Parts: sequence; C-alpha cells; structure tokens
Amino acid sequence: WSEDFATDKALMEKTTKDARRLDPDNARTLSLFGHSRTIMERDYAASEALLTKAYESAPNDAETLTWTIPTLAYVGRTEEAIARGQRALNLSPLDPFCFRNECFLSLAYYEADAFQDSIFWGQRCYERNPNYTSNIRILISGLVEVGDLNEAKNLAHRLNALQPQLSANESAKRMPFLSEERRQRYRERLTLAGIPA
Repeated sequence: WSEDFATDKALMEKTTKDARRLDPDNARTLSLFGHSRTIMERDYAASEALLTKAYESAPNDAETLTWTIPTLAYVGRTEEAIARGQRALNLSPLDPFCFRNECFLSLAYYEADAFQDSIFWGQRCYERNPNYTSNIRILISGLVEVGDLNEAKNLAHRLNALQPQLSANESAKRMPFLSEERRQRYRERLTLAGIPA
C-alpha cells in the first residue's frame, strides 16, 4: 500500500534500528526486523539469526512467534512454522490481529504443499479481514491448486477491486519464495484465476 516504498522502507529501517539500540534484546523488535529482512532484502541468513534470538528471548509471546512464521516457511522449515502458528493462536486466541497469524499459517501450509490446510486458514483469515490482500493472493493460488477455479475467480475479482494495479508478475516478484519454480507456479495460478499478467 506504500506510495513511496523507498522512503517508507528507509523510515522502517531507521525506526527498527533505533528500537534495537534502545532495547537490543526486545523479542518483538527482533522478530519484526527479522521478518523485514526476508520480505524486503531476501536476507534469509540474517533473518533466521534475528528470529532465533527473538524466539529464544520470548518463546511464549504470541506476537514474536507470529512474525517468525513466514521466514521459517520460505526456507523450508514448514513444520516449525506451523507449530509456532498454532502455539501463537493458543497463547492469544482473542488477538484482534489473529487474522495475520491465520494468513501466515496459510502460507506455511502452502509452502508445505498442504493446500487444503492452506485454504482452511486462508478462509479463516478472509472471514476476519476480507481486505487483507496478502492473504487473498495465497488463498487464490491454493484454490487453483486444488481445482476450485470458481472460488478462486470470485476472490480474484475482489482482489482486482482492492488492488486494481496489481499484476500476477509483480505479485510473484514480491514473494520471497526460495524456489523459482514455486514463484512461477504461484504467478500462473493467479493468472488462471483472473489476475492480470
């Protein structure tokens, strides 16, 4: 949603570094910074180091656990990612942002090729927050994977309304999949559902 990605990224970096300077062992800061290393820089090694430190500092903090899920999923540690997502839900079942955890669980199952489970969590997330476009994209791809093209097309119509400038190519490029084959498959699934190439 950023209108100036470079400026927003620089501000996020500065704010995170300030937070780390003020409280270097804060697990939430470490986990969010680790997550951003994956999403923005594809620096999986640095991210995993930060997320490990965060987890060791606060293994029972749902927020910290939640931010570790995507990176673990992307690097192939899907069982760990799923376990942390389930643990975070158990620790904080009434969290108003639990839709984010459900989205990350959907991603973890997607990366594990467990598409029915991915769809289950994606639909849970969608029920809580139908405007969370990150979730909609993964949900669409999972639905196409299992052959539910009608529902995928319905969601693609919604996603096109929410993000009219989004393309399947751009979305695939932004996803920090390690596998190029996964990235291309994801792009093809979005296109099949009706997201412009």
